Amino acid sequence: MNILAERIRDPRFLSLIRKALKAGYMEFRIYSHSMAGTPQGSIISPILANIYLDKLDSFIAKLKENFDIGNKATINPTYRTLSRHKERAKSMEEKLSLHKKMLVTSSKLDIDPNFKKLEYIRYADD
Repeated sequence: MNILAERIRDPRFLSLIRKALKAGYMEFRIYSHSMAGTPQGSIISPILANIYLDKLDSFIAKLKENFDIGNKATINPTYRTLSRHKERAKSMEEKLSLHKKMLVTSSKLDIDPNFKKLEYIRYADD
């Protein structure tokens, strides 16, 4: 509720959310208390999800600022050599052979001390 109070200033709305969280649910004419979270399909689920995920988004944005290094990954020298040989190859068999070797070779260096990127995508689908 403290995280909600940071974003929502209306005490009546906070009280309504608190009551909705404490309310139970009916299943096969049997009333059950909610132990944690909101029941599935609750009207407050999207509101709560967006507020809490906004906190996660801002945390990841700060983490990304400190984590990212460089703009572009270094190309693997082996891959570059194969690519140049493929461009200069005269026969189709030689080009095909080099192309197969390129498919199993990583185009970027696996461990590049000058390049690190953190990718974060928030996606939800019902």
